[in-house]
Amino acid sequence: MALPRPLARLVAPHRAFGDDENRTSLPVALGLVLLVAVVSTVSFSMAATPIAAAVDGTVTVDNPNRPADFVCQSQTDDGSGWNSDTPEACTEPEQLTRSLAGYAQSAVGGLLGPAFLTVVVGWLLATAWLYTLTGSGDEGLVTTLLGDTAWAGLPFLLPAVARPLVLGRTAETYRYGATIESVETTAVAVASGADSTVLFAVSVAALLWSGAVLVGVAHRRRDLPLRGAGSLVAVPVGILVFAASAQQTPGASQRAFVVGGIMLAFGLPYALFPVALIRLSKRLELIGFRGDVEPEEWYVNLHRYGGLAAACLGFLLVGAPPLVI
Repeated sequence: MALPRPLARLVAPHRAFGDDENRTSLPVALGLVLLVAVVSTVSFSMAATPIAAAVDGTVTVDNPNRPADFVCQSQTDDGSGWNSDTPEACTEPEQLTRSLAGYAQSAVGGLLGPAFLTVVVGWLLATAWLYTLTGSGDEGLVTTLLGDTAWAGLPFLLPAVARPLVLGRTAETYRYGATIESVETTAVAVASGADSTVLFAVSVAALLWSGAVLVGVAHRRRDLPLRGAGSLVAVPVGILVFAASAQQTPGASQRAFVVGGIMLAFGLPYALFPVALIRLSKRLELIGFRGDVEPEEWYVNLHRYGGLAAACLGFLLVGAPPLVI
């Protein structure tokens, strides 16, 4: 009995992809990716609740609503009080007592946007990897690969579902410290599963399952032998596991994040659509001239491989791997 086509793409990917009838349309692919991205985002949002509940204690902070001291200094002649020009906010206390739980929840909430973007960018990067390193070809093939690789994101629903369930039981076992910095750092590490063996195992299993789907895509859609397709996919899988283990918590310095974001923004389009972008660039440069200029193959490959390398490095620089594993 044949498996339903969607299930076959996940259970038997080495047989499910290949013919034109099995193509996934771009709207469907985008829907699958957005589903995983939204569930992943909700997963971190739900994980913030047990983490915040596990954090005890308070901290004293400066009151942000109170003006600076020089504004609130006594302005009467005898130094006994304020005059009519003194801001009313000067009557508020200089310091406030805040719960550390709020800082923990806010820190985890800061992962929602990156978690969403990591899924979308990961989809594009997986497509660029297969397209660039399997002989490229007609840029129309990119649409087909985008549809196929979208299925590789579905296994990541497993860690997304497991995260709030696991942390609901284990969040209180961690030591969060007594300062804002330590609480925020620990909360982010706990939410990303840095010290959770269960979450790490589930994430690695999802990554391997996702890799198996990509192997099926490379094998059937790009006519690679299974061993060659496996080797092609094993490289980014290994890099992700190593990078996530080395970094452990998501995020990066501001400079690294900006540089990585720029590399992703420019690298991905050139890895996926080098010919179209080169032609557009030359048309802009040759405004006022007649005729078209066709790029040489080596020039296209230079942009294609350079774009892929830049995108991969950018993905690492922005600190995305710990959000995958």
